[in-house]
Amino acid sequence: MTIQWNKELDTGVRSTDLQHQELFALINELATLHATGYDTEALNEVLPQLNTFIQFHFSEEETLMHMLVAEDDFEQQHLAQHREFTAHIAKLQNSRTRHNDTAIVEALVHYLRAWLPEHITTTDRELGQRLLTQHSAFAVH
Repeated sequence: MTIQWNKELDTGVRSTDLQHQELFALINELATLHATGYDTEALNEVLPQLNTFIQFHFSEEETLMHMLVAEDDFEQQHLAQHREFTAHIAKLQNSRTRHNDTAIVEALVHYLRAWLPEHITTTDRELGQRLLTQHSAFAVH
């Protein structure tokens, strides 16, 4: 089962939305490999791509957050969510010595399918709204 992008996930910031769509594609690739029994390939090939893209995406979002005026609490909350996410993914990756690849990919896909849409529809949409309010340049979508 794949996760699908829809307009309800739009943040109002085009670059962020395009990055989210790429994350969905990578998660779906992991899920497809898992569904077809290619869990080791998923961990060895797709997961490193996903990790690299996540780091890029979080860096981009954090740059946008720094543009906000008087939003320190929101920024700290958002940064904490990014750190928690990264730590959870690292924990799953590091469990490879204790669990088989199938169990790890299954846990990763389950976590990613739940976490990303929730994060987008709450925290990232809030970031988009705050950026749109404070910076008219983001109003062009």
